[in-house]
Amino acid sequence: MPIEELRVIRKEAGLSLEEVSAIGVTRQTLAGIEKGEVDVALSVLRKLAAKYGYDLRVYLERRLESRTLQVDLLEVEDGISVEVSE
Repeated sequence: MPIEELRVIRKEAGLSLEEVSAIGVTRQTLAGIEKGEVDVALSVLRKLAAKYGYDLRVYLERRLESRTLQVDLLEVEDGISVEVSE
C-alpha cells in the first residue's frame, strides 16, 4: 500500500529525496517507502518525522484509523512505542 502521505509531508517541508537521504536512507529506499514498495521501520519513521518537523504520533494515528488492526500508542522516554493486539 502506498504511503502517499509521506511524500506530501516531505514536499510540504520543501525537501527533496536527496536532502532527506541525509538521515542515512538512500533515495531509492525513500522512494520505495513512499510508493509502498519497501516496508518502513519505526526507527526510520522517527528520523523522517524529525527531518520533516512532523509529529510522528499524528502520522501513525492517521495511518491506523483506516485499518482493522487494533493498535495502542504508548509514550516512552525516547519516543513512541507501538503495541499491536489482534
